[in-house]
Amino acid sequence: MNNELLTEYQKYLRAKSLVQEKYITYYASWARKFLSFSNNNKELNHDLQLEAFLNYLGAQRGFEDWQIRQAHDAVRLYYNFTGEDSHNRSACALADIDAIINKMSQAIRESPLQKWIPGQARNDK
Repeated sequence: MNNELLTEYQKYLRAKSLVQEKYITYYASWARKFLSFSNNNKELNHDLQLEAFLNYLGAQRGFEDWQIRQAHDAVRLYYNFTGEDSHNRSACALADIDAIINKMSQAIRESPLQKWIPGQARNDK
């Protein structure tokens, strides 16, 4: 993500009062991290890129559930900003994020060395 687009995204968040001022830089940071991550997963559509990104964050040590929710919201708002948002994003709908986070948290607690992808059945039990 170039700096100009990052600046415009922050202006968008501020102008629409979508995020409290103190969180705007965090949202921009999450969008930047997502775009960097998605550049390595170009074969996936936006929904799957976001799901893979959230899965990646959930598997990392040091990220709390609220940070993963914030990352999700930042990417969703970025899609709104760029016009890439769609009402047909059922895999990444806000209502689904809690279920994804809960499953990731449970999977990490049960077996931190195994990779789990939301939507796939776990065969280790």
